[in-house]
Amino acid sequence: MWRSEKKHNSEITEIRAIREEDLYHDKSNSSNSATEVGSTGEVTTQRKLYNRHLQLIAIGGSIGTGLFVTIGTTGLTVGGPLGLLMAYCLSTLLILLLTSATGEMVSYMPVDSPFLNMAGRVIDPAFEAAASVNFWGDAEFIYSV
Repeated sequence: MWRSEKKHNSEITEIRAIREEDLYHDKSNSSNSATEVGSTGEVTTQRKLYNRHLQLIAIGGSIGTGLFVTIGTTGLTVGGPLGLLMAYCLSTLLILLLTSATGEMVSYMPVDSPFLNMAGRVIDPAFEAAASVNFWGDAEFIYSV
């Protein structure tokens, strides 16, 4: 991984490699119930699924399916059955690619909140901040409606 150091005049002054240890170890001060301190004093992610986790996964899947079917009723009248099938295949492919990529990164470097932490570790800390503000804004908009 490469990260560039920039001056205020937007010139790149130095390109340096990120140490592999920095990718594995989270330096944030956040504490979460999904983490525990391992035998070496290192904070690790728990790998447990309780009944409530499975129920929430099932509820999320049924909500997603319900939203797709609801959207599909108007899409069926406008685009026909072939357009609806093509839209379903395209959206499913995009979700599959995103889920597979996230799963690969999290299995390589298990962290809490992978979308935000991976954005900061792999791309740039500023991108992590932008993604955090984006998630917050989306949540505020959804809960206010």
